[in-house]
Amino acid sequence: MTDSPPIDIRLNDFGTYAWVSGTGAWVVKQALSFHEVSVSSDGGPLHLTRRATWLGHFANGQIYFPAKLAPLVADALKKAGFRPRVRWPGYSPPAGPSPASAPSPRGRPAGGVFRDNARSAPDRLVPELCRNQEQSRTVVAARNNSEVDRWRNRLLAAGLTQPVVRDHEFDTLSVDAPRVHVTTLFCLDAYPFWALDRVIVPDAEPLLGVAPPPVRLVWETGEWRRRHYRHLWRWCVPAFGFLPAGVDPRGGDLLRLLGMFGRVFDPPDDRMIVRVVAFTPPRSGRWAADEGDHAKRRKQLWMNDSRNVLVARVANAFVSADKAALKPFGLDRFAGPAGRKVGVLVESTEHALALRRCMPGCQVLSAIRSKIHRVDTDQLILTDAYAYLSRDWGVDIVVDARGASPVTFPTFPPRTRGGGRTGEITLVDVADNRPDAAEQRSKDRLREYANRGWTVTGPAARLLAR
Repeated sequence: MTDSPPIDIRLNDFGTYAWVSGTGAWVVKQALSFHEVSVSSDGGPLHLTRRATWLGHFANGQIYFPAKLAPLVADALKKAGFRPRVRWPGYSPPAGPSPASAPSPRGRPAGGVFRDNARSAPDRLVPELCRNQEQSRTVVAARNNSEVDRWRNRLLAAGLTQPVVRDHEFDTLSVDAPRVHVTTLFCLDAYPFWALDRVIVPDAEPLLGVAPPPVRLVWETGEWRRRHYRHLWRWCVPAFGFLPAGVDPRGGDLLRLLGMFGRVFDPPDDRMIVRVVAFTPPRSGRWAADEGDHAKRRKQLWMNDSRNVLVARVANAFVSADKAALKPFGLDRFAGPAGRKVGVLVESTEHALALRRCMPGCQVLSAIRSKIHRVDTDQLILTDAYAYLSRDWGVDIVVDARGASPVTFPTFPPRTRGGGRTGEITLVDVADNRPDAAEQRSKDRLREYANRGWTVTGPAARLLAR
C-alpha cells in the first residue's frame, strides 16, 4: 500500500461536489452504487422491479459525486490498497461571525442525521443545538408552514439568547447577526448561501430519494427551484437532521443522507429479539412436470385450501392463546398471552384474498398508500409489497406463509418502543416438506435465521437438525 501512488479527491471551490481521476474508478463506483426498488401494477398482482444505479457521474475521465461523500470514497479506496488524499484548493474559512466552527477539508464534514430514539428526540436536541452555537446563523428547515409555527414557538419557549425569526422578519437583522431563522424545506434553496452557517432539519424524511444537485453549480444555473436542497450538500455547511420512528434508510436513501449530512448517528440497538418457530402443513401432491413456476406456486401455496385453513387455524390460535389448538403443531408452549396481534405474510394479493376466506374479520394490506385505513383487528394479512414499504407492521407474531426466501425487510425486526410491545417478536415459519425442493427451502430459511443470531427453537430447531 505504501508503494501505491496517491489519489487526490478534490472538492470544488464551493464544496458542493468532489471528483477523482479514473484511477480506482471501479472502487469509487462500487462504493456509490445501490439498488432501487419500484412497485408497479397493471391491474393485477403488484410487481417489484430492482434496478442498479449509483450516486455519481462520469465525464471527461473524472468521477463526480457529492462532496460530503468524500470520506466514504476515501475509506473505500484505502481498503482497496490506494492512498487517497482529500484536497480543497479553493478552501478558506468563511468571513462570518463563527469562522472557527467551519469544518476542515482534512477531516469529516460536521453535522449528521440522527436515527430516531428517545435520547435524540428533535424536540429536545434542536434547541440544544441552537444554544450550543449562540453566535452562529442557524436555519431550521421545517416540513411545512404549520411545523414552522410549532418550531418557532418551541424555540422561543426554550429561551435562546439569539433572536428567532421567520421569513418575513429576515430583513430586520443584519446579515452577519446571530439568529435562528425558521423556514420550510421548500424555501431553503432560496436562502442566500452567504447568510447562513448551518442547517437543522427536524424531520428529514422528505429528503429520502432527493437527488444531488447537478455537477454544474446550481446557484449559477438558477435551477434551485428543482429543490435540490443545495445548502445541505455543501461541505462547509454543517447540517443536522432527524429521522422519525420506523424510518430505516438503506441503499440509495442512506447514501443520499450521507451526502447531505455527512454521517448517520445510530441509536442503541433496540430491535426486538426474534424467536423463530415452525410447523409443517400436511403433505400435498407433487407438482406436474409441465407446469411453470407461477402455476406451481398458485396451486401448491396460494390456492391450496387445506394449507390455507391450517395457516388460518394457527393464526387464530395465537390471537386467542389457545394452547389446545396449537398443540398438534408443537406450538402450544409458544401460545403466550391472549390479544396479541398476528400478521400473516403472503407473497401476492391473490394469495391474500384466498387466505382471507379462512380468516373472517381480518384485514388485507396489499400495498402502502398515502391514506390507508387500518381497522381495529388482531389479524392482518400482509403482502410482500406492503411489508417492504411499511414502516411498522404493528404485529407481535408473524406467520410467514410465502414458502419462499427468508424474511428480509428494512423494518424487521421492529424496534421495542411504542405500542407497549415487549422486546420479543415471534416468527412462525410455514415449513412445507413436499416436494423435496420446498423442504430444502424451509431448511435454508431456518439456517439463515440461525446465522443472523435469531433464536430458532421448538419444531424449527428439530427440522433444522434433520
